[in-house]
Amino acid sequence: MKHSSATALAPLAGGLDEEQDELKGNLGVAAIVMIVVAGAAPLGVIASSMPIMLLLTETYILPVYYVLAGAFFILFSVGFVAVSKFVPRAAAFYTYIQAGLGRVPGVASAILTVCSYVVMVASIHVYSGLLISNLVQSYTDLDSPWWAWSLLQVAIIGSIGFRNIDLGVKVLFILVGIEIAFILIMNVFTLVQGGAQGLSARPFHATLIHGDTLGIGVMFAAIGFFGFEAITVFRGESKDPERTVPRATYTALVGVAIFYIFTSWVVVMGTGPDGAIAAALADPEFVIIHQAATFVGAVFGDLLQVLIITSLFACALAFHNVTARCQFNLGKSGVAPKWLGKAHPVLGSPSRSSLVVSVTCLALIAIPLFTGVDPYLDFYVWMSGAGALGIIALMALTSVSIVMFFARTKLDTRVWNSRIAPTLTALALLALLVLVVINFPLLVSGKTAALVIGFAMLGLFGAGLVYGMVLKLKRPEAYAHLGTFAAAHDAGDEQQTAGKKVLR
Repeated sequence: MKHSSATALAPLAGGLDEEQDELKGNLGVAAIVMIVVAGAAPLGVIASSMPIMLLLTETYILPVYYVLAGAFFILFSVGFVAVSKFVPRAAAFYTYIQAGLGRVPGVASAILTVCSYVVMVASIHVYSGLLISNLVQSYTDLDSPWWAWSLLQVAIIGSIGFRNIDLGVKVLFILVGIEIAFILIMNVFTLVQGGAQGLSARPFHATLIHGDTLGIGVMFAAIGFFGFEAITVFRGESKDPERTVPRATYTALVGVAIFYIFTSWVVVMGTGPDGAIAAALADPEFVIIHQAATFVGAVFGDLLQVLIITSLFACALAFHNVTARCQFNLGKSGVAPKWLGKAHPVLGSPSRSSLVVSVTCLALIAIPLFTGVDPYLDFYVWMSGAGALGIIALMALTSVSIVMFFARTKLDTRVWNSRIAPTLTALALLALLVLVVINFPLLVSGKTAALVIGFAMLGLFGAGLVYGMVLKLKRPEAYAHLGTFAAAHDAGDEQQTAGKKVLR
């Protein structure tokens, strides 16, 4: 009798009611890739991250940084895809951390995951509200409050997230499709007109890398790849996960890498290599808008400002859905309240969890609304920085856990997939985490903010460790349900043999 990896290891999936409260969906590779691209917010990256990279690195070799970051994430995906075969109920990075490092670190990582994503969603809501308010005022002289637009976005995204994922994907297809189309149009018009100084390969000259700014450049380039974790989060709502997950992973990462490499080169061509840094210094927030207006037309530049807002909307929707599903899975496993893990009886969506995400965002938005906290300089910068730090830390832990997982279980005998690639990725991600910690004040505009956020994230993870140990001691039955391959080393030779047969 033949066994699939998921079937052979099903007893380790947590002892849950497999047929009850399952989410409904029929996502293919294209749909999941679109969710990942939306989470990456390409227009937001181009409009904000690239000018900042020019400023901080004082070099115009943006494509080199994206080549390095892209290669790095593709390498990460090798071990990530390999281990996904043996974690049948994967929900996010924390399930892989649990599989490799154990239940207690898994619980701590789960709490850090939810907190990291929800503060990023809330920060995007606030930033979008500010952008919409400014845009409306610039064209109509109407002084509308930013919080009104933020609350409207929470309501719209909450209503979409409440329903089946198919609706959210349709919205993302429209928004992201238009976004990508406009960026490609700008790229083509810029290249056809030869840019500001003619076309050249100067931005690809790796010899221009400065040792003291290499880490900063790669760090900001890496942020542009956030969101690919959604591939496994939506595993249960995809058709044929065994094929969909690997294909979507490689398609998304390779596609996003090529897109960023190409577009970052065009951005430098639009300003001219010699004028790129000066353009970023003069007006960093409008480098891309000016380029669009110069090479395509003023109306196109105006439309691009609207699309930056819709790009953030798509990003917030993607992260809202990811957070809702993380909480849903935690509810099913018993880490979070059980009612969070109940799917809508008709829609087959994580409706309760989605409502919790919306309510949490409203509570967070109340901070800049009712206190003296500046909505952009304090709330948005701090919260988005905290989310970025949390996600990078989770990726580093995931890379280490993949190495530990295969070292302990010996389920995959392919040396490159289970040993070399995961080990290289673990070392690189730990190095990236160190770089992020060192340069974190740049992300959050100050050492005080960096210290507060850093200790807060450490505190969350520490609280998660304590909660995991409490579950182990006080709620052993719930603790046992966390076994998404966490106890693989105790599973017995029979299941390890079954898993190995799959790979042969």
